[in-house]
Amino acid sequence: MVCAAFVGHNLGKNVKRVIVIDDDKAVGGAIKLWLELEGADVTYVDDSLDGIETIKTAVFDLAIIDIFMPGMNGLEAIKAVHALKPNLPIIAMSGLGHRADSGAAPGIAELATRSGAAEAIRKPFRPRDLMQAIESCLGGPLREARASRTEPTC
Repeated sequence: MVCAAFVGHNLGKNVKRVIVIDDDKAVGGAIKLWLELEGADVTYVDDSLDGIETIKTAVFDLAIIDIFMPGMNGLEAIKAVHALKPNLPIIAMSGLGHRADSGAAPGIAELATRSGAAEAIRKPFRPRDLMQAIESCLGGPLREARASRTEPTC
């Protein structure tokens, strides 16, 4: 599903190459399309190990990595990517457990940032949530103001 509310945002010159690693092809494909509509060059990979191999051989400005995936999970992938390219900003995303219920164990977002992610967002998210995480990672505002209309959740 393409979210029309995302069209018209502008990543500006900060993001040129983005890798999205998510086993959910619908989510990964939507993110890829959103960012391509904004002029980013996006590589989508549906497996952590393939994503790490791709990162080894290509240059990216940003990585967006799902946490819960089969095989190597996203936390392990974030650690591996951070070890390979410590200056590559990483956005972790997950549909589960962003806060520890009891306070005894850290939430997923905290684990992701401890593993090397700069930001963590919870699925489902709106396009503007992703854009805010991208802004935060790259330290730059969007060139155009966001639309004030209500955005769908994708």
